[in-house]
Amino acid sequence: MAKPWFRQSKGAWYVKVEGTMKSLGVKGEANEADAYKSWHRLLAGVMERAKPKPEPTVAEVVKGFLDDADGRVKRNTFDGYLFFLLPFSHKHGKMKASALSAFIAEAYARKPTWGDNTRGNFLGTLTTAFKWAERARLIDKTPLVGLKRPPKASRGAEAIICKEEHAR
Repeated sequence: MAKPWFRQSKGAWYVKVEGTMKSLGVKGEANEADAYKSWHRLLAGVMERAKPKPEPTVAEVVKGFLDDADGRVKRNTFDGYLFFLLPFSHKHGKMKASALSAFIAEAYARKPTWGDNTRGNFLGTLTTAFKWAERARLIDKTPLVGLKRPPKASRGAEAIICKEEHAR
C-alpha cells in the first residue's frame, strides 16, 4: 500500500488500497500528520481483515446453529435439534469442524437403540446445522460430503385405514 498523498483538486489526503484510491477523510494540506494517523488506522483494519479467523469446533457450530434456530423454528423442531445435536456436541464438540467427517457422523448414528428413521433424522439434522454454518460463513465448506442417510422405512399397510374409519 502506497503512502498517503495530498490531492490538490479535492483538498484532501488519499491513499491507494488494493488498486483503488481511497480518501483518508483528512482535509487540508497542512494536516499531513493527521493523514498518516488515519492511514495507520486504515492499515490496521486491512491487516485485521487479512488475519485468518480461528477455525470453529463442532460445539461452536452446534451452538451457533441452535442460537439461530431458537425462536425461528417451531418448538417441536427445535426440541428435535436439541435431542440430536447436544449429545453429539458433548461427544465430538472439541473436534475442529473441518475434522468431522461423514464416517464419524454415520458411526455415531449407528446407535443400537436407533432405527433407520431416527438415524436418518439425526444425519439430516447434523447436515442442516453444518449447511447453516457454511451459509453463515462460520466454516468454508461442510465436512459432511458423501454422507449417506439410510432410507426411511415405509409405514406401508399400517398407514392404510379401512373404509369404515375413512367414512367416520
